[in-house]
Amino acid sequence: MNQKNFTKDFKKIMENINLEMGIIESKIIDYALGLIDNIEGVKTLEKYLFEGTQIQRNYCTLYFNRKEEFKLVRLAYDKGLIDERQTFSR
Repeated sequence: MNQKNFTKDFKKIMENINLEMGIIESKIIDYALGLIDNIEGVKTLEKYLFEGTQIQRNYCTLYFNRKEEFKLVRLAYDKGLIDERQTFSR
């Protein structure tokens, strides 16, 4: 997949994260985010971790915890962007 399409698709995924999602949508989004492994995708997730909606930040936290990027997650927690429960979830 080329970078232009990736960025467009990734932003669409992030835009569709909302509280009205069902379990199926939630699992699909979680799976799709887990596939991100390039620097552009990681930087975009980092941006959403600090600037996204609460639910977007929660998904990003889960992603970074799974990648063992605990310092980044702790920084978001220290800034009050995510709660303690989310901070330590895997």
